[in-house]
This record gives sequence, structure tokens and C-alpha cells, in this order.
Amino acid sequence: MKKEFVVIGGGVAGLCAALRLAELGKKPLLIEGGKIPSQKICGEFFSSESWPLLRRLMVEPASISKVNLHSVKQTASLHLSSPAAAISHKTFDVTLANLVQSFAGEIKSETYVEKLQPKTSEKQNHLIYLKNGEVIEAKTLLIATGRLPGLLKKSPSTPYLGFKAHFKELPVDPCLTIYLLPKAYLGIVPIEKGFFNVAGLAKIDTSDPKASIEKIIQSHPDLQKILDQTRCCFSEWLYTKVPEFGFKETPNWLDAYFIGDAALTIPPASGSGLSLAITSGKLAAEYSLKELCQEFKQMWKKRGQKQLFWAKVLHHMMLNPFHSSFLKFINFCPLAGQQLYRLTRQTFTSSKI
Repeated sequence: MKKEFVVIGGGVAGLCAALRLAELGKKPLLIEGGKIPSQKICGEFFSSESWPLLRRLMVEPASISKVNLHSVKQTASLHLSSPAAAISHKTFDVTLANLVQSFAGEIKSETYVEKLQPKTSEKQNHLIYLKNGEVIEAKTLLIATGRLPGLLKKSPSTPYLGFKAHFKELPVDPCLTIYLLPKAYLGIVPIEKGFFNVAGLAKIDTSDPKASIEKIIQSHPDLQKILDQTRCCFSEWLYTKVPEFGFKETPNWLDAYFIGDAALTIPPASGSGLSLAITSGKLAAEYSLKELCQEFKQMWKKRGQKQLFWAKVLHHMMLNPFHSSFLKFINFCPLAGQQLYRLTRQTFTSSKI
């Protein structure tokens, strides 16, 4: 099978790339090794830049206008100048996938890429070997996954542990609630239908994840009390090891665009991971139509450097054991807190998606 555009990876970045290509009159093929949707270790928080797409999809996310921060000894509140949003992958990803298909895009889910042979000249095509024996030729690749067997370098292991679960009807305000914990932070947001997403990141020993998660939750009495008042909707916490944050070392293949976490992972403290996924997918699609592969890579790195820097600053502040001092500073100077939040945002030229 020959395709002009193939997207590998069916997360938010891959789906947004496929959608933009389909909108522009192409018929992309998206390949996803798992199901769509699938639960991901994610805060399911969309910063304000995501609203144009959310409105277009006609989904109904929770609107987030305030952030409440809690350490064991101190609290602080931060009002967002532009409302953010929160919605589950189960709703958002399915809506995106349905829209891709309505524009004549094709999706192959539960289809594993066993081997990939990148092209070495403009006259060739990329060769994608699927586990089911099918071989697909692609003129242009958009890669939204870091899992390509034998081709992409693995990120060095780190002591970060990411974890997530959904809970029903938690007794918290309808805003983003963040708990600053020993070597960890955890966020709670309302998603839809009375459910809440609870996701955290910890810089701890990952040899016993389940015990580590319980220890983190027990470290804040109020957090423990809140979660004990309702039921977890998952059989157990989802968890994974998280690589170091920053730009990925991607190969310089011809006509291959790396997007989402395959290109850049940003600390969840910034809350901008999903908006970056949306934007990178959309822009990569537009650049790929003009065959501007190197220009896209340079543009993405240039525009993301400042945002990544401030996201790391915020990340380390939230992991710092002196949480109370940080929250006292936000209470004393709320404008500084708002400015730090704005510095972790990224704006691009407006577009349809």
C-alpha cells in the first residue's frame, strides 16, 4: 500500500496532525499500536491556547479559571488570566478520531509497527512493516511516538514516576488543585460527568511504584482524606517511569516530522503538554505540505526553548522541599505567580485547528 502521508502514533499530537492533513484535502493514514482511546499518564489539563480546537470539536470540557496550591503548612491561589480546560482522553481522543475519519482520513488502531526503513533519497519512500505482515510505503512520515523498534534512542532512565487515576465526585473546588508533596506534586482537575483526574509526578525510587504512590498520598493528611471519601474508578493506579524533560535527539530522516512527546517532553508542572501536542501536530502537517522538514524542526526548537526553560524552573520549584516559602511568595506577590504561569505558555500564529 502506498500513502502520501502516514502518521505513526494515535495520541493527541498524531490525531491533530492527521486531522489537519485531512482538512487540507489529503488522505492520511494514522497507525496506532494500541486502542483509541487509551488511558495515558496525563493530567488531562488543556491550557488556554487549546480552546479554539475544543470549541470546534463541540466537546464540553470543564473550564478552569483558578489554581489552588497546597503544601502541608501553606495554601495559595492563582487566578488565570485566560481560562484553561480539562477533559478526559476517553472523550477528547475519540472525538478527534471520529473527525479525522469524517474527513476521509484512515486510522489503523491496534496495529503494531514492527520495523521501519527510512528513505535515503527523495525518489524513495519510507517503508513501514506492520506486525500483521502488511508493508506500507509513505512519502512523508509524521512520528508521534518514541517507540519505534531499533530506530529511536531511548531516553536515559530517571527516578521520575508518573501516576494517574480517575475518581468520582471528589470534595474539591471545580478548579485545578495542586498538592506540593515531598519530592512530588499532584494535580486534581474535574473532567466530565462528575469525574476527576488525579495525576502526579515524583522524583523517587521507582522500584516499588505502588508503595511509593501510597506513601506520597499519605504525606498530606488533607489529600489522603479527600481521596478516601470516594472511590477510585480504576482497579489500581496507572504508573510509568518518566524520562528527563527536554528536546529529544531525533534522526535527520528525509520527510520525517517528529511531533508531541517524540520531539519534546515538558514538565507537567507547566500544564502545557497537551496544548504543545495539539500545536505541534497542526504545524507539522502544514509544514509537511510545503516539504519544509528542516525548517519545521528548527522552528519548533526555537519557539520551545524559552517555554521549556520556564517550565523547568516551575517544575523544580514545585519539587523543592521549601514549598511553604514558595506559596507564601505567591500570596505576597500574586502578579509574579501569574507571570511565571504566562512564561510557561507558548503562542503561535492563529490557525483553523
